[in-house]
Amino acid sequence: YSLSFGLQTLPFGDNRLASSMKRLRSYDGKLYALDPSAQQIMKYEPQGNGYPTAPTPYFGQALPDLALATDMAIDGNVYLALSDGRLLKFKEGKPEPFEIRGLGEPLREPTIIAVDQNVPDSSVYVFDAEPKRIVQFRPDGMFVRQFRADGDMFDNLQDILVDEQNNRLYVINQAVLST
Repeated sequence: YSLSFGLQTLPFGDNRLASSMKRLRSYDGKLYALDPSAQQIMKYEPQGNGYPTAPTPYFGQALPDLALATDMAIDGNVYLALSDGRLLKFKEGKPEPFEIRGLGEPLREPTIIAVDQNVPDSSVYVFDAEPKRIVQFRPDGMFVRQFRADGDMFDNLQDILVDEQNNRLYVINQAVLST
């Protein structure tokens, strides 16, 4: 969608995404597609009014851990949530230190990860589906706090949007989408 031209179809690679694609994110005009089956993130470079060329792999080689990837977030760094409770951080395809520290109850089922692209060194927010909580970490992995909701607000959580400049954390759950 373009504010100038409205809804339109743009040239996009070979106009197909693998059926195993898990997430599509953008950063700095580029599109990044997480494909756990290929154990790779594919990067699409903009050209003119679309993404007409074939994507390039973000990583120099496939990473076996990506088979466990549930989500990704990008703010210049790429953050990955893995179903086994680990979080990974990369810069330009290379691993960066990100050791979870200070978290009393380990992550059990991280399904969503989010950052605020508008804030340098944004916190990293992770939805842990099993205990139904959102956990906030500093960019180096240090635990900051967690959010738990009364009732069913975090049931069937679909996505998180972070606006740190305005101290806002938005969530979309299935119940909100159907209301």
